[in-house]
Amino acid sequence: MITAFRLGGQRPADTRLASWWGGNFIAPAPADAPRMRPLFQIRVADLPVTQRGAFRADYLLFWIGLEPDLGEFMEGRDFIIRELSAPENAPAAIGRNSNDGDAFTLFQLHAETGTTQRPDWDDFAHCVPNAVAWSGDADWFFDHPNDPGDDDRPLLVGGWPQWIQSSQNTDGAEFVLQVGSTMKGRFVYGGGGNLYLFRRPDGWELLSDFC
Repeated sequence: MITAFRLGGQRPADTRLASWWGGNFIAPAPADAPRMRPLFQIRVADLPVTQRGAFRADYLLFWIGLEPDLGEFMEGRDFIIRELSAPENAPAAIGRNSNDGDAFTLFQLHAETGTTQRPDWDDFAHCVPNAVAWSGDADWFFDHPNDPGDDDRPLLVGGWPQWIQSSQNTDGAEFVLQVGSTMKGRFVYGGGGNLYLFRRPDGWELLSDFC
């Protein structure tokens, strides 16, 4: 099961204590960080209880650099993540907060749960018996319902990375979420690619691919 976050679609909240795309974060990026633009803020309470274990606080805030190197991301240089407890008070939504750029459209994110995904075959084949993996009939896998997200729902939590090209090396990493290119949200990576966020024992790793 995954949770897909939809951009807008209903009247936005009047507080920063919500899930947002493009701004209205509950806190700014670290003052000593390079110039970053806020991409999304997730309020963990918006997720079903079964998915909250991937998070270690009430909110996850994600900033991305102005021009990250395609295919190579370094935490602190190309992206920043902060996991924060819910503040007792948060200012009313004012459109954007002080460290926000003007790159991404501002939307409230609305969670939609219950959709399904399948893994990339390269991520999955080694987990099933050879007699199944080598079968000439793979309809049971490729005809399975699959939700890769779309322009209105670019943020997917849980599930499997929906690789555009081939599976990448993620040994020892826990997949957390995927961010897809969206014209609606004014975020386009490469030729319309995806970002994949993993948690490793020593920190975050951000992978990517595109057409």
